[in-house]
Amino acid sequence: MLITQSPLALAVTVVTHMVLDRYRAAKYRVWVRSLLAPASRRVKWADMQVNQGSPVTVPSGLANALVIVADNTVHLAINAAAPAWWGG
Repeated sequence: MLITQSPLALAVTVVTHMVLDRYRAAKYRVWVRSLLAPASRRVKWADMQVNQGSPVTVPSGLANALVIVADNTVHLAINAAAPAWWGG
């Protein structure tokens, strides 16, 4: 609320953060990123469920850190975009 007082911008921020955190959307973002790799290096859907979107060869701590970075990056982008687009 220090950046904007716009109810619409605040609502967009709150709702998108709730949805992203509830459905752990960052895990799917990391998995989709792997689809850009050559076919032999792509992460299978079953493996994505086990290691948070990363290949099973990646240590679980590193996979967890990658998901945290991806999640926070999306949150920061929304925090910047909401006041700019809907801040009034």
